[in-house]
Amino acid sequence: MPPSHEPLTPRHWDKHHVLVLADDVEADEIALLAATRWRGVGVGQSEIRLSRHSSLFGPYLIEPATTGRLGLPRGLSAGWVVSTLRERGEAPYRGTLDPTGIARAFPDGLPIREEARVAQFLVASARRLGGVVRFAESGVMVAPVPDAALDLAVYSPLWMEPEAALAAVRQVVPEFEYSMSLAPFALPAGDGARLPQSVWADSGLDGLSRDQRLALHEAANARDEGQAAAEAVLDRYALEVSYGQAGMVVVEIGGVEQVPGALREVDWALGGAVKYEVKWLPQDPNHLLMEFPPAAHCELRTPMAGIINQLASAIHAVVGAEVLDSDGFPINPADL
Repeated sequence: MPPSHEPLTPRHWDKHHVLVLADDVEADEIALLAATRWRGVGVGQSEIRLSRHSSLFGPYLIEPATTGRLGLPRGLSAGWVVSTLRERGEAPYRGTLDPTGIARAFPDGLPIREEARVAQFLVASARRLGGVVRFAESGVMVAPVPDAALDLAVYSPLWMEPEAALAAVRQVVPEFEYSMSLAPFALPAGDGARLPQSVWADSGLDGLSRDQRLALHEAANARDEGQAAAEAVLDRYALEVSYGQAGMVVVEIGGVEQVPGALREVDWALGGAVKYEVKWLPQDPNHLLMEFPPAAHCELRTPMAGIINQLASAIHAVVGAEVLDSDGFPINPADL
């Protein structure tokens, strides 16, 4: 849909949040992303309806003079004006870490409820579609960097045993190992007999009678046999690899009962799914929470994003199904 010949006016910029995109982004592309957050999203004449409270109108033409005056990136000439509720809460705490930039854009009171959902969607959409968001009142512009949200998750109905998952990720990074700190194993307690309280309460072995000693040995044997016969039930595990000063890459595998909105209409995911989450853990995790992290962190993001993409692709090649980015938007596996 080409941009309208009607330009955005100062009133639009002052009263409304605006999603600024290139003029070749279609309304249907935005609507597909919106459908992961709201039910009943629809596209009408110059309107993308998110919910009964919120819509995007456009695209309006952004004139070159406006681009220069507002400091918008060149090449973005289509503006989508947001109509939503104005719902604000408390002001962000001083020094709040917020990678979305929303706290910076709302210094007097953070958006809550519907406006919060809309603000988060605008930033996520701008990241995905290569645009920016200009928020009303403060006039703050947020230009999210794609690499700043580089984690991926593969959702599938198929469970990979640890050996198979390790083999899959080692095709990309041979140094991967099992993570002991992030691998909870659920072990059944077994049906071994418990010792009588009177035996545990005794003052010591020297004071035990012959019958008490026999009870102690029989109970211990029964417990050992019960634990040996019980099968370990593994419902979650993790794999990891260290990159030294760059931190670690972790793959966490486990079942989830609630799937993201992008999968709510998928038949196989109605009862839950297996989630294979691929994450970068830098040495300083606070850098992930910053809108403008240090340059050294930013330099690492691009190569780490490439590794995470390859790992998600390798996992998807085995278990199939869907790949979602950290904003919950679907990704075509062919694009990894």
